[in-house]
Amino acid sequence: MSETPLLAARALQVTTPARALCTGLELSIRPGERWGLLGRNGAGKSTLLHTLAGLRPAQAGSLLLDGIPLAALTPRTRAQRIGLLPQVHEDAFAGSVLETALIGRHPHLGPWGWETERDIELARAALAAVGLGGFESRRIASLSGGERRRLGFASLLTQDPALYLLDEPSNHLDIHYQHVLLGLLKQRIASGARAWLMVSHDPTLAARYCNRIVLLHADGHTETGGTELLTATALSALYGHPLHRLESPFGPLFVPG
Repeated sequence: MSETPLLAARALQVTTPARALCTGLELSIRPGERWGLLGRNGAGKSTLLHTLAGLRPAQAGSLLLDGIPLAALTPRTRAQRIGLLPQVHEDAFAGSVLETALIGRHPHLGPWGWETERDIELARAALAAVGLGGFESRRIASLSGGERRRLGFASLLTQDPALYLLDEPSNHLDIHYQHVLLGLLKQRIASGARAWLMVSHDPTLAARYCNRIVLLHADGHTETGGTELLTATALSALYGHPLHRLESPFGPLFVPG
């Protein structure tokens, strides 16, 4: 186990003018770990994820990336180490599929900002991996919601960060691509010094693909630990709705009562 976490939160507090979303979070994300972040609608999961990415400030506590205060690092350095898959993709420019995948290489480009043949090869390989080979010249406005989501994964693969922050990655994806893409990222994490933190509303998906869990409660307190946190009692309290846990050969299944 690495002595220095990829990302560490210490006594982290995230608030809005209305309320505290997260109070006193202690979190260490280490290489090889696949974290799942679960909570109700409006609990603050996306806001917390954006705080961990350095896109908004925390109100108290500290964030360390590779042992260095996150706020002390340049946006370029942060983007070389942290990749964010947002919940919704907002496309400011109607570029092509290949151009959009290449956005992931921007933190790694030289001072003139031109992509190399190697960058283009990485983008093409990522598009092929997510089932978009042959789509390179398509305009992104012509894509379906699921295809656009897969393009977001391709851009993230092209970026090749150490830490993947995934905001509801299964959005718009059919069952096949949910498992193909999460399985692809899981292989990347297993093969190198990488990790992820995944926001999800599906505890069954989290139980299958994550090995560490954060439960974000409506009052702002958190629980962190292994997948043993995913009990019917704990999740029923978290969501305010009865859930039942069923065992299967592929892991636990959670169904509403």
